Amino acid sequence: ADYIKRVNDLCKEKITSGFTSDALQKGELYWYQYDLIDQANLQSAVMFALTMAEDRTIDFRCKKVSDGSDEFRPHTKAQILKVFEDGKVRLTALLKRAKLLKETIEILMTKDEVDGLDLESGW
Repeated sequence: ADYIKRVNDLCKEKITSGFTSDALQKGELYWYQYDLIDQANLQSAVMFALTMAEDRTIDFRCKKVSDGSDEFRPHTKAQILKVFEDGKVRLTALLKRAKLLKETIEILMTKDEVDGLDLESGW
């Protein structure tokens, strides 16, 4: 049970720590926060973007990985949808990793076997 809780905690920590996307500029990574409030903000930005004209932009906060500048930057409809997609891909990968670890823990029979399982890497 402690191992399952640790996997759940690690997964939550990884999800809420954020993700990168190159939606603003191909080859240039930006970091997007992804705690619960940030997730709601991204969802509302996507909903707004779906209704806005193609030539409009929506300001959304992100951090440029190369220089650490953290600010609200204009995103086109396509860009904010790509950010959302990148976040969803990351989220799904983390949930799959957690599921695999929990299934592996349930299969292993002894505490020594579970103790040998690396829960920290592969996220």
